[in-house]
Amino acid sequence: MTTNFVGDANFPVKLLQKLDDSLNRTKWIVPVTPRGDLEVLLLASIGLCKRGLDSQSEPCQRFFRDGLYSSFVKILTDEAVCSWKAEIQHYIQANNLRLVQLCVLKLNDDVLHLLDLLAMVLCSSSRFQVLNSAETSENSDYTFTDVVYVVYAKPAKPKPKR
Repeated sequence: MTTNFVGDANFPVKLLQKLDDSLNRTKWIVPVTPRGDLEVLLLASIGLCKRGLDSQSEPCQRFFRDGLYSSFVKILTDEAVCSWKAEIQHYIQANNLRLVQLCVLKLNDDVLHLLDLLAMVLCSSSRFQVLNSAETSENSDYTFTDVVYVVYAKPAKPKPKR
């Protein structure tokens, strides 16, 4: 996918502005679908972090502080989470994994707002996690070529509804 970079040769500034606009509407939208704004911005950030260039990119730093934080607060904690289709929940989980990857890359830098996001993604009591806690992991019964996948934890069985 080709993206126009404006103002910063390494970061999709136009997409960042588009995400900011989407988040600040009365009826906000976080574009979580594949090749959507959030995924593209996360992947661009991960790429910059891997090359050690993220701290030199003001738009990337702004994404870390504002767009990333606002996006994940909305998709993990808002009441609207309960009304989204399973497919959207799957896309959110894929973006959660990208966020974890980004946070791992930045762990040594001790970026507090990224650590806050990591805690939020891993929080078992967020609306997103509670809603999806009864879902079976896609990896739970897989065996890989040379490595046996070990299940260390499984979600608790949902309580019967009264």
